[in-house]
Amino acid sequence: MSSTVEPLGIYVHIPFCSVRCDYCDFATWTDRSHLIDEYVQATISHLQQLGPRPASTVFFGGGTPSLIPPIALMRILDSIPRSSGAEVTV
Repeated sequence: MSSTVEPLGIYVHIPFCSVRCDYCDFATWTDRSHLIDEYVQATISHLQQLGPRPASTVFFGGGTPSLIPPIALMRILDSIPRSSGAEVTV
């Protein structure tokens, strides 16, 4: 048996949208932008529970991740241990 730790692929769901698309099946909201700061902090707290296992990929998706201020996305990303050369997609 190998003691090598396999890297994770992490999906970070961002549930905020400016407009709800008719075809969307994601859990998203158009009227809750006032909760962005709380959501970011809750996401960081949850990610910290995963421990130090590195991520080889990080994908921000769901609603419209670009609605979240870049500094908030960076706070989330900085809370995720990543392997060298990890792919990050928004």
